[in-house]
Amino acid sequence: MVEMVKQITSGVTVSVEFFYQPEYSKPLKRIYRFAYRIMIANNNSFPIKWLERKWFIIDSHSTERKEEEGKEIGGIQPIIPANETYSYASSVNLNTGVGKMYGILTMKNREDNNIFDVIIPEIIMTAPLKMN
Repeated sequence: MVEMVKQITSGVTVSVEFFYQPEYSKPLKRIYRFAYRIMIANNNSFPIKWLERKWFIIDSHSTERKEEEGKEIGGIQPIIPANETYSYASSVNLNTGVGKMYGILTMKNREDNNIFDVIIPEIIMTAPLKMN
């Protein structure tokens, strides 16, 4: 089942679709994989440039680990024109079948060079076998 969350910050809508991937998970080895797709819609009248991202992942044992901080996604720092959308897909493994992740995207207004943060909304990930 695909779930979705959405957050608007500074005129930028970040939507996250996510789902459990049983074919890549190994519960007996404590590996639970979740795939996600991020869609970044620039609702502003100016283009924005992706500068960096920061992810925070917390499993049900409250073990927080910072996911990679990165200046690029797929080897680029995309520029998102006004009223356009950029998306990418990735996945994450949890040590438990339940956890959450959230993050921050740092963007730059390409017209006035102002730098601002955009919130990646929190997603709660639960492997279906943990729902009993």
